[in-house]
Amino acid sequence: KEVELKYRLMTAADAVSMARCMYRSYGYSYGNDFVYYPEKVKELIKSRLLHSCVVFNPEGELVGHLAMMLDSPDAKVGETGMAVVDPRYRGHGIFKKTKLFLVDYAKKNNMAGIYSEAVAVHPYTQKGNISLGAHETGFLIGFTPSTMFFKKIEKQQRTKRQTTVLFYLKLADDEKKVCPPFHHKAMIKKIYEMSELNRKIEKAEHNVLKDIDEKSQVDVKVQTEPGRAFMRVSQFGKDVVELIGFRLRELCLQKIDCIYIDLPLSHPMTQQICAPLEMMGFFFAGIIPEMFDGDVLRLQYLNNVDIDFEKVTVVSDFGKELFDYVVKAHERELSV
Repeated sequence: KEVELKYRLMTAADAVSMARCMYRSYGYSYGNDFVYYPEKVKELIKSRLLHSCVVFNPEGELVGHLAMMLDSPDAKVGETGMAVVDPRYRGHGIFKKTKLFLVDYAKKNNMAGIYSEAVAVHPYTQKGNISLGAHETGFLIGFTPSTMFFKKIEKQQRTKRQTTVLFYLKLADDEKKVCPPFHHKAMIKKIYEMSELNRKIEKAEHNVLKDIDEKSQVDVKVQTEPGRAFMRVSQFGKDVVELIGFRLRELCLQKIDCIYIDLPLSHPMTQQICAPLEMMGFFFAGIIPEMFDGDVLRLQYLNNVDIDFEKVTVVSDFGKELFDYVVKAHERELSV
């Protein structure tokens, strides 16, 4: 039967109740383990990097949660995640309502959009995103560790890492110039068209190297528990490919399973270094609009990870086309 539920913005006082709700749904299997530590959650809320919608039943018990994470307090896009619904309250449309709550909140704060990673072990989260107007922009192969388990959705524990689908929901848009690698241009253009993003695709000049510094800057963020690492080129230099290769070797020696690198599509160097990075073993993942003051091209690297592509669930026709593109890019990487 229909239950009257209350939706509101999360406060630091809700951190313990949220951790309990996460445990009821996932046990201790959730990839980002900070969700089980209320003090860490409180700190993120106070620093304005975590904005969540929480759901309460008539008894005042927290039974649902969806977070929007920001890279900085003034970021133009947020990442929604940490979606949880108490198993007793599934089937009440809670995910969609929490997402709508955060969409409205993001609009009021003049944000450009919201992106998220939807699991591909079941269709429900993907369907929820699509019903809100979000579109697929990529696939992160092996993003979710095998230890993550959905109570009352999955019948048995998985043995291999699982894939997630990148979704982007546009809230506002301005025309931007982008320089995608030539061999990925057609697919990137199609992703922009599907998401109704106004982008002008340009070709990089051949002498782009003469206008950049000697030294590059590559930022690295490691998530040890789920076995993931994220690299970001924040400054291009003439040594960028060499530096990325060095960082990649370090992460592989740390036995990080999945390694991602974000390249700014506004910079012409991205067009030129994509192929050398693919020779290292990186392959196409997708794009994330407005990620760091502009769109990024995300490449991915699997560190001896075995993936069962037959168990990936993809809902939409375009999603299936994009997934096939990513799988073929992975196959090309294996043949190098």
